[in-house]
Amino acid sequence: MLESSNSDFNELKVSHRKSEIDIHSQITENISSPIEVAEVIEDKLRKRDMDAEIASGEPGMANMRR
Repeated sequence: MLESSNSDFNELKVSHRKSEIDIHSQITENISSPIEVAEVIEDKLRKRDMDAEIASGEPGMANMRR
């Protein structure tokens, strides 16, 4: 059972990282300033994390950040 949990966790980490890379490549096509890119990425990642917390049944933390 522990192996399954570790495997699921590693798959989630890989999926999470791919999502970050996809967000970055979508944004950098339209924005030239590195500061703007960083701000937009931060906002999108924060929203994605909040959505994941709500989906997992932990909306308390997500609501505190909104």
